Amino acid sequence: KFVKSKDYKNGRLYVSERITGVFIQYCYSNNIKIETTPVNYVDDPVTIPVACATNKTYLDPTNVMLYSMLSNANSWTKFIIYIMTSKKDFDFIKEGTKFLTKRFENAEVKLINMDSQFENVEMSLKNITFQTYYRLKLASLLPQHDKCIYLDGDIIVNEDLSDLYRNDIYNF
Repeated sequence: KFVKSKDYKNGRLYVSERITGVFIQYCYSNNIKIETTPVNYVDDPVTIPVACATNKTYLDPTNVMLYSMLSNANSWTKFIIYIMTSKKDFDFIKEGTKFLTKRFENAEVKLINMDSQFENVEMSLKNITFQTYYRLKLASLLPQHDKCIYLDGDIIVNEDLSDLYRNDIYNF
């Protein structure tokens, strides 16, 4: 009954907290007097590197994706957002993403100038641009990170990404 009455959507419940809750409920149920102090559950802070690729045409959907990610993040989740773009779109993308760091304290935006990489790749599908191939360079572009989350610009993020990021991927 106690566990079902609590909302743990934005945090994890550990065994010690659960046992403490059961003990407190037992005391209340048996009229045992105890003194309690309100406690807020705090998860471990995490900084998540997130990468995406965009161009002038796709900046608005990319901004919507990033806005949804940041809006649905827990207060303790921080992001380093790496946006890969071509040399010709760099200044436009830089200007068009400034609002993110003004609006969200948990965001740091870093643009990566991909120069003209992959521009000469022949595309066989109309809706695929050469920016699609930027993700292939992530390991060499971000050697300081063991892993990162790559997000396409045409998605909406509905919840905090920290659980996804904390998944152990080292055996894959």
